[in-house]
Amino acid sequence: MKAKTTAVLPNTRFNSLAIGGPLTGLLLALAYPAFSLSPLAWVAFLPLLNDLYRARTFRQAAMVSGAAGLVFFLISCYWVSHVSAIGYVLLCLYLCLFFIPFGLAVHAFYRDGKSMILWGSVAWVALEFVRGSLFSGFPWNTLASSQARVLPLIQMASVTGAYGITFIVILANFMLFEFWMWMRRKVLKTSLVLMPAGMALLLLVVDFGYRELRNAEKTPAAQSEPVKLAAIQPYIPQEQKWDPAYYQMITRRLRALTLEAAG
Repeated sequence: MKAKTTAVLPNTRFNSLAIGGPLTGLLLALAYPAFSLSPLAWVAFLPLLNDLYRARTFRQAAMVSGAAGLVFFLISCYWVSHVSAIGYVLLCLYLCLFFIPFGLAVHAFYRDGKSMILWGSVAWVALEFVRGSLFSGFPWNTLASSQARVLPLIQMASVTGAYGITFIVILANFMLFEFWMWMRRKVLKTSLVLMPAGMALLLLVVDFGYRELRNAEKTPAAQSEPVKLAAIQPYIPQEQKWDPAYYQMITRRLRALTLEAAG
């Protein structure tokens, strides 16, 4: 009689000082400007996923997920501190909350021995959408933004939008983690079916991207003279932007910078 293989959570005690969450936050932040190490986004979630797999309780899963989000936003949203130091900290504390439902869902599936390649990817995209819409939204630093310089990949945004890019990147993270689990003989239900499907999807996206780039190179527009553009963005203190008393000063500054750029 053939033995049935199931995933079993490790018996080792979860380390309350686990660094998987903060490490994921750091790796993810490095994928964005000013570091722009975009390849890190494809593996950044592995430490967090490992901690979520090893967590013994939902409380531990929430803690490591929140830590990942807090580190990520503290680093990647540093520019908000120039507006308000207190606002910067409060904003990061609020934004890190969006990591927690993701972590709880992943932990719930993994403790039941189920794959999260598909549903984990869907959950992350859904939470990015909610973050970009709730309370007027904070759509900065989506996972897709980290891939802005990967031209073959971002061509897909013309069809799926940024959320399609996000889906592909987080899908790759889940595939790598669950493949690593399979290598350790900890098979998750349906992951062996989803991994080839996910790999095929990644190959199709890259192939589509290269085709789009090659087509763009053949168009007359790509062979025309380059067009020079200038973006004017003066530094205006936040408290002055909406004060009518500063209207003339702001207008003069914008005009001067525009003339300078035109020269």
